[in-house]
Amino acid sequence: MGFQRCVADPCVYIKQGKDISYCLVYVDDILYMHNNEREEQECASGLKRYMQTKCLGPVQEYLGMHVIHDNNGGFILHQGSKIEQLLADSKMADCNEMKTPMSVSFQNETEGDYFTDPDLYRQIIGKLQYLAKVTRPDIANAVSILCRKVDKPTEKDWRGVKRVVRYLKGTVNYGLALSAVATGNLACYVDADHAGDKNNRKSTAGVLIMFHGYTIDWFSRKQTLVATSSTEAEYISLSMACHKLNWYELLMEEAQIKIQKPIRVYEDNQSCIRLAESEANNRRTKHVSVRFHHVRDCVQSKLIKLIYVNTKDADAC
Repeated sequence: MGFQRCVADPCVYIKQGKDISYCLVYVDDILYMHNNEREEQECASGLKRYMQTKCLGPVQEYLGMHVIHDNNGGFILHQGSKIEQLLADSKMADCNEMKTPMSVSFQNETEGDYFTDPDLYRQIIGKLQYLAKVTRPDIANAVSILCRKVDKPTEKDWRGVKRVVRYLKGTVNYGLALSAVATGNLACYVDADHAGDKNNRKSTAGVLIMFHGYTIDWFSRKQTLVATSSTEAEYISLSMACHKLNWYELLMEEAQIKIQKPIRVYEDNQSCIRLAESEANNRRTKHVSVRFHHVRDCVQSKLIKLIYVNTKDADAC
């Protein structure tokens, strides 16, 4: 039996026959997972030979996440205590709740004066980032937009931060459900707002990945170059999603989880789908960078299957 590095770094896994164990290490916190109870004792004994360890039993909390176990072997992850601490740090424990994390007109609002306490802004944004990356995909886009102003935040940006905090107060008990299955379908939703950043006209990519109907990964990220059309903006977002799906294909293979291929990728731009499924370059698309055309390889190798979804239906998802 030997240790090997997993693609989910910093994680190592032990494999012997059909038995697989994972050790997820963060500083001095070790989360151990296995599919054979005998492996648990062997791993604990092996670690004690090299360091002092304390077994805390089935995981209840890890890195600020509360873990609730269901009867089917799945989990619910939530960060209620982190949100309550955030409300206290921002002195908003008694604030009114909001139903959405950001106004749709936020980026078109007047900037106003610079915020007088940028250190406080950066502190709260750092806490919001952790929530958005770990258990709260519903605030990912709002936090992504607000992160762009950490250098010189304005009063408008601070109002945006407070709105996200007020939204979190009303959803403090929201959590992320994960199932325990050995086979299932990966699905991916991709979108982009063309030239959404009013300062440099760059677009924002949004990607949501689900396994067996449960959300497992997501991001909202500003693209690194200016897209000259909505088709190009969507195509760049699709490329970013394919990088993630390539990684998940390797991860699922290592974890002996069977996924059905091709992976369904839902896209609301028909021109983008035609560009990805075409092998030719024409006058209108020759400016698209070659580095994004690995999307075509993913389509041709049948790793992904692009499916058109109406924009209204995608928003409902």
